[in-house]
Order: sequence, then C-alpha cells, then structure tokens
Amino acid sequence: MSIWLQIGAGLLPALIILLLYLMIIRRNVVSSLILLLMFTAGLSLCVFHSRLPFSDGWKTASWKAAPAGNTDAVKPDQAQADALPADETIRIIYGLAARKQTAEAAEMLKQLIADHGYDASCALAQARISAASGDFTAARVLYEKSKTVWDDSAPREYNAVTEACASRSVDTVLLAHLDRADIAALYPEGVPDSGNTAEAARLVSDYLEQAGSGGDADYSELARVLASTQELYDTFLTSGEKDDGRIRSLEEDLDQWETDRPEVFSLKQVREARMRLQILQGDYSSIAADLTDESDYHEIMVASELYLNGYVKKSDFTGSYAQADDESLRTVTGHLRKILKADVDSQTGKQVEELLNVYKNYKEDAPMYRMEQNLLNCTDERGFTNSSKVYLQTAKMELLKDREDKAKEYIGLAMDTAADCEDPEYTGPMYQIMGIMANKDEAESLKDVALYTDNVLNNQLEIVLPETASADSVQTQFSGYMTDYVSMQRSAVNISSLDASAFSEITAYVQIETPVDYSIDELKSHITVEDCGAQISEYSLEKVEYSSANMLLCCDVSGSMQGRPIEDSRAAVITTTNRMHRKMDMAM
Repeated sequence: MSIWLQIGAGLLPALIILLLYLMIIRRNVVSSLILLLMFTAGLSLCVFHSRLPFSDGWKTASWKAAPAGNTDAVKPDQAQADALPADETIRIIYGLAARKQTAEAAEMLKQLIADHGYDASCALAQARISAASGDFTAARVLYEKSKTVWDDSAPREYNAVTEACASRSVDTVLLAHLDRADIAALYPEGVPDSGNTAEAARLVSDYLEQAGSGGDADYSELARVLASTQELYDTFLTSGEKDDGRIRSLEEDLDQWETDRPEVFSLKQVREARMRLQILQGDYSSIAADLTDESDYHEIMVASELYLNGYVKKSDFTGSYAQADDESLRTVTGHLRKILKADVDSQTGKQVEELLNVYKNYKEDAPMYRMEQNLLNCTDERGFTNSSKVYLQTAKMELLKDREDKAKEYIGLAMDTAADCEDPEYTGPMYQIMGIMANKDEAESLKDVALYTDNVLNNQLEIVLPETASADSVQTQFSGYMTDYVSMQRSAVNISSLDASAFSEITAYVQIETPVDYSIDELKSHITVEDCGAQISEYSLEKVEYSSANMLLCCDVSGSMQGRPIEDSRAAVITTTNRMHRKMDMAM
C-alpha cells in the first residue's frame, strides 16, 4: 500500500471521533461539515498522489531510486499479461511431462507453488511428474497426499503405481546416485528386473497426453513448442547447428499464442522460449526492445549481458530504458547542488556527490543505469535467492564504467549471499574462489581463480548465451580482474606502530604480506589509505630495511621423537642456523 493511503487510513479513526465530539457534545454541525469536507479533500489528494508514477519510485534511503517515474515504462502493445490460472498452468506442466521434459515440468510447478501456494492439486501434479520420471516411490506418497482432489484417472494410476512399488526389488532412483563400480559390487550378476512398472507408466502417460490437449486450448501444443525450442537451443550450443525453418515456425507458433492467449506469457518458461528463438535468429535488438520495468530478473540479466558484450546498442532499447527524463534530472540535480552549496557536514556532502554521479551516469547511459537499478531492486524482494548472481552482474557493469571501488563492493556482496543461491552449478565454483581467498598459504592456487570464475559466469544466467570468449570479451576481462581481486584479498596488512610526534604528519609502520612481489609503485596502486572514512591521497610509501629480527624455535624432544625423527629435527635446526641472515638472532 502507498504511504499516502496509509496516512489517510491512519487519520480516519481520529476524524470520526472528532466529528462525533463536535456534533453530539458541542452540537456544532457547521464546524463538523467543514472539517469533513477538508478531510475528504485531503484524502482525495493522498489517493491521487499514491497513483502518481513518481511517488513509489523514489527510495532515497537505499540510493537505488530512479530519478523519476516513467509513464512510458510499459508500451501499450507490451502491457504485462494477466497471470495464467493455476489449473491451466498445470495442464502445460502435464504437456511437458508427456514429452519427457520432467525437469522443466518440475521447475514450472515449483514456480506455480511459489506464486499460488501449495495445495492438493500441486501434490497430484507432483505425483504424476514423479511417476513419469520413474520415481514410483515418491509418486505413491504424493498420490495419497492428494486424495481429496483425485479425478477419475487418479485411482487407477495410484493402484498401478502401488503395484509397481511392491514388485520392485531395487530402488532405481537411489541407484542412479551410485557409481558404476559400486553398482557392479552390489549386483555382480547385473541389476535385477525393475518390476512391473509398465502399466503405471502407460496410465500416467495416457493421462498426461489427454490433460494437456483437453479443454478450450491445446496446451500440449504449447508444451511441444517449449520442448522443441529447448531442443533446438541445446543443439545450437553444443554443435553450432541451426534449423532456420523450424526456428521460424516455432516463433510463428509463439506469436499465435500471444494473439490468442497472451496470458501464457506470464509464465517465465514461455518468455524464455521466445528469447531463445530470438537469440537463435540473432535478433538481439528485439530482446532489448521488449525490456520494460515490469520485466523479470532473468530477462534483465540476459539483456544486460548482451549489452555488456556489444550485441545490443543504446538505440535498441525503448521506454524508460531508452533515455533519461532530462527535465526531471535537471530538477533533481539542481536541488542536490543547492544542498552542496549549503553548510552541510562532510558525510552528507559525500552522499550528495555520490548521488550526483549516479544521475550523471543515468543521463550518459540510461540502459545500463536502468538495468542495474532494476536488478538491485530484485535483491530487496523477499525470498529472492539469486542475489549473488545479481551482484556479480552489477560488478561487471561497474567495471565497464571504470568504477572499481563499487565493483569490489558488489563482488563482496556476491560472495556474502552465495549461500542463499539454490544453484549448485553456480555456488560450487564460487565456494572454490572463496576457499582460495581464505587459504593464503597456497600461492599456486591463484592460477585456478580464472577457471572457477569462468564456471561461475557460465552458470550465472538462466539462458546460456552462445560462446563469446575472446581476448577482449567481458567474461575474459572479468576473469582476469577476479584473479587480481582474490590476490589482493589474500594480502595481509598489519600496523606494527604509529608515530604521531610530528602531528599533523603521522608515520605508520606496517607489514604487508602479498602473494606477489610488488614494487613500491605497484603496491601503492593497490593500497587505499583512509582516515575515519575519508580517503587520503597525499601520502608516501617507503620500504623499511629491518635492522634485526628475532626467531624462536620450539622443538619436540619427547620420547616419540626417538631415532630418525629427532635426527631429522636436529638436521633442520642446523640447516636453519647456517642459512640465517646476519641480522637475525635465534633462540631455541
């Protein structure tokens, strides 16, 4: 609810009490009527203000606001489609499962549950997907859970699934998680017969085919389009081969669905199918043109990646992504500059300057700014699990704008939120990078950072884009930057002493441990010196030659060291002593 409506609703009880007081106790009808008219006008203003596009788009607290609302954010011919009813979505899910696309069907069901909640109908759909994928044990439990919504076919399916479970001597689902060597060790003569599952598979398959094609819309046909698009796209990614005729035919089918049933495009899988077809045809500009402030996280991620790699241009975007609102920008930046001219504290001045820089970037590159802000807005949504992927994408955007400090901040956030991500293909290599940062003793592991970064980026998008790796590609440059970032994070800085005797000149003696032997100039380029959050640019860095050093050796001489161990320990001490620098003293 808008804050203006909340204000109006909060004042309503007080007004009613005041009116009753004036009319009943004070018997002042005229004053009551005047007060009622004033409140009605105020409430109308609140309602009107709450409907302005500007009123909900300004978030000064998070510095992630758009400079102004945009009434043209959604083009009339691209208005967000009404959501597809849950029962019709389940029919598309059944159509996918009938075509052996059980993983895609399960993903669509997961999204349906997130949007509408879990009920017995979802349990029944899960039961049929499990049975179609061969997991009859899970299917039986789910059939029992959904008895309240069973249709005519469900009892026969349940009986067949129960019989299939009883006749099985091996759980093939658990078996699929074992290595071949372990399976051979368990069953030297081969895995026993899987039991009488044919009848259960046939009944479920028949129902899935019938459910998808029944009713006033043939959703099995839409499922065919989705499955065929995925098949063509996978073939293109692996072999580079394309069937242009099938691609055009599938796009025509989707266009027809958009005309007849636009609500199907409320489904993420349908929108992604269109994007895959556009990519197959090299029609990247349409992906940019279709982007609105209502686009979901996956669409913005793909569009931003295409933009970063030069596949789309600024002129390809439309609406609020195309250009900044110059009049609103002038108004906002004018007010901010007035604040700067006033007598404000340094912290406020720094924040205002940061905002001015943000709006400057918006004016210079509206598509980049709008995509970054809308992606960051996704991280504020409750239950959003892909914040890590978003922060990594925004880090790439900031690097392209030469804002390295901001890029470092987003990389840190990407690592902090990696545990929330439910994609193991992404989190696996991300954890490897974090492990290399934590283990400072193995300098050789640094060479693996670029490889792990490539694996992270390859699993960052829902739609895998065609290979773009080249010497100057964004991914190649970012992989190199990540190696430098991890290298610096592994460095250790310890302040051993401070000398303020010549204040305001301060001398700090620090020990800097880095995995790379930097020169003074190289080291200075990697160091930031701050005082209470304010960056200090005027400072000198000198290497201090130590005059002496002390070493203490602690040696185990217990009974367990008898024989060869104590001889080796003695030899190590002698070798260390012989190789000591002349400025070092040693005690044992």
